[in-house]
Amino acid sequence: MIIGMTVGAEYVRKSFTVQSDLWGEVEKLVGGGNQSAYIARALQRQVERDRLDLLLADLESANGPVTAEEIDAIERETV
Repeated sequence: MIIGMTVGAEYVRKSFTVQSDLWGEVEKLVGGGNQSAYIARALQRQVERDRLDLLLADLESANGPVTAEEIDAIERETV
């Protein structure tokens, strides 16, 4: 059983090169825990952000950029 990873999912084994100081931070956070699960969650969040960026770019392409006035109006509505 792989702790912290989705049961029944298919996995691939890959090799990555990471800056040593960044990996040191991962080790501080995860310690001897499941580093693969930590990296998988980080990759999933990045994929979600990248997909959102693509969606926003498509919306801007179709509708034009959001203006400062529109942002201000939305912020006033949410307060």
